[in-house]
Amino acid sequence: MIYLGAMAKKQNKKPRGVHIFLARFVGKVLRPWVSLSRKFKIAIISLIIFALLYQFKGIFFVATVNGEPIGRIQVLKELERSQGKTVLDGLITESLISQAAQKQGIKISDVVVEEELKKIEESISSQGQNLNDILELQGISISDLKKDIEFQKIIEQLVADQITVTDEETATYKVENKDYLQEGVTDDEVRAQIVRQKVSEAFQEWITKAKEEAKINYWKEY
Repeated sequence: MIYLGAMAKKQNKKPRGVHIFLARFVGKVLRPWVSLSRKFKIAIISLIIFALLYQFKGIFFVATVNGEPIGRIQVLKELERSQGKTVLDGLITESLISQAAQKQGIKISDVVVEEELKKIEESISSQGQNLNDILELQGISISDLKKDIEFQKIIEQLVADQITVTDEETATYKVENKDYLQEGVTDDEVRAQIVRQKVSEAFQEWITKAKEEAKINYWKEY
């Protein structure tokens, strides 16, 4: 017990020494600042604030016109005013699709996404164009495209039980759209086009019903 008491006393002395050292160190660091005049302090603080604003100017401003700044908040407000409803509707749609996929256990593997991406690249290349150039023009990244592909595949599975294409439908479609179809198009390619049309129509019915049944609370009207 005596030994433990002695140890406790020794341990109590060390923090005091540390505190004294820190106090002296802080005092030495702050002493020059304290001794400065009020105007000089304001000038230094203003300079620091200006430097920070310049360094991170893109966070607050997006451009200047003859020296007059255009704030980022102005841009965001204008985007929200003009496109807020469309963007919100898209986000609600994505949320409903994700919830339905999770509920039904639908998962799209990276392999499936990559295969579809490869098909898109080949299709665009056959027309003498480059996928990256097209994405750049539209302001879309490869990641965005992969996400779109994933959602499209989920949609296809959500309405798969409603999609059937008969040989008769394929033949009729070829006759009715012969002026628009590429020369040498195969029945499988025509069938794929019909499937895409039917998926689109079935999904519109599905999402309309999903929105009606979902509990959606709007906290801001656009």
